[in-house]
Amino acid sequence: ENVSGGASLNTANGRVRADSVQGPFEASTSNGGIRVHLAGDTPNAPMKLTTSNGPVDLTLDTPAQNDIHASTSNGSITLHLPGSTHARVPAVTTNSAIASDFDLQSQGAAGKHRIEGTIGGGGTVLDLSTTNGAIRLVKM
Repeated sequence: ENVSGGASLNTANGRVRADSVQGPFEASTSNGGIRVHLAGDTPNAPMKLTTSNGPVDLTLDTPAQNDIHASTSNGSITLHLPGSTHARVPAVTTNSAIASDFDLQSQGAAGKHRIEGTIGGGGTVLDLSTTNGAIRLVKM
């Protein structure tokens, strides 16, 4: 909690939880979920959140300034984003659906399991992928 600066968190059998992070951030686990709350300005480097058996839940207080890569194979991905977000969104799920509170302008493939689009005028990349879970973009 209350981390100023960069953090890289890794575990093999457990969850990762980080609150009020202000800096570059990476997290990975193989058997647990990842829950991150970024407070204030987003990191100055791409963020990577990876797990194989659990959900990824990310909350941003301010719009992302750099790319975000989130992936899981057996869990959902939920991003809680400010209404002023501008981003490019390539998202794919194999066995579930993609839902967004934002108006996504299609830029390529679109369907129940795949979307390539933009929020607002585009910008940073929100690269999201899961096999057995839903993807949700929630407007705060």
